[in-house]
Amino acid sequence: MPRERAHRLFSQLSVDLAKITADYPAQVLCPLCLTPFTKEAIDLEEPDLTEEHIIPEKLGGTLVTLTCKRCNNTYGSKVEAHLVQMLRSHDSLKGTSNRPLRGRMEIGGMTVPADIEWKAAETTTIRLRPFKPAVHEAIKKHLRDGTDEINLNLNFRYIPLRSYVAVFRIAYLAMFRELSYGYILSRAAGAVREIIARFENAPEQLGDIVGEAKNMSPAPTEPLQFYAVRGGIAVMVVITLLADTKRHYVTFMPSPELAPEMVLETLLAAAQTVGKGRPAKDQ
Repeated sequence: MPRERAHRLFSQLSVDLAKITADYPAQVLCPLCLTPFTKEAIDLEEPDLTEEHIIPEKLGGTLVTLTCKRCNNTYGSKVEAHLVQMLRSHDSLKGTSNRPLRGRMEIGGMTVPADIEWKAAETTTIRLRPFKPAVHEAIKKHLRDGTDEINLNLNFRYIPLRSYVAVFRIAYLAMFRELSYGYILSRAAGAVREIIARFENAPEQLGDIVGEAKNMSPAPTEPLQFYAVRGGIAVMVVITLLADTKRHYVTFMPSPELAPEMVLETLLAAAQTVGKGRPAKDQ
């Protein structure tokens, strides 16, 4: 059968959903938008129900769940891509990446595209990308004449807040994988979904709820690990992400019993309780 793994996931999730509610016989709900689907949605030429890596595949993820095509595509391009680029940029700035940073160099009033390569304990290399030959000649003349000013602007190509939403979303899908519909159909999880859905205008407090955990001891042995916080009112989710280097990120999910209006406040308090170090926005 084509898409066998997706069908196995569907069978498991439909059974889980039936234990919670009789409203969706032989169906599953997309965990991100709660749209119902039958198994036929998997077998369309362009499936409406798709496998999604909980941790992005570009960051070493292998665990999958089912989400609808619309959510998969939207969050992949508008949220996950920012997390991938953030980690790659961090690696480039630390000199541990083979990927150059993109930027623009200004010489004598002329601006040209450039690639900048940082290598730990090595010379930084700036390479100009192809541009108009006439501009190239003019720049060479400025350099020969001894221009005294060169400006370099870096373009990291990510929005930090969307990167935090991406980590928050990984944790939400991880909780879905662990606790299924019993968790995501709670009112507290609904508040989490609302934050994720508002990725273009997410609360700035996410920068205090999401952070990189450095020098963890013992080091995590699984890609996703869970720890109860403050007597179980919140769950700390430790996420292992692999770009050019391995990093561990921490964020928090609410107990399903929590009132939705208390979710953000409780997660902030949980982050402060754990004392995770500097928030992600300061890394």
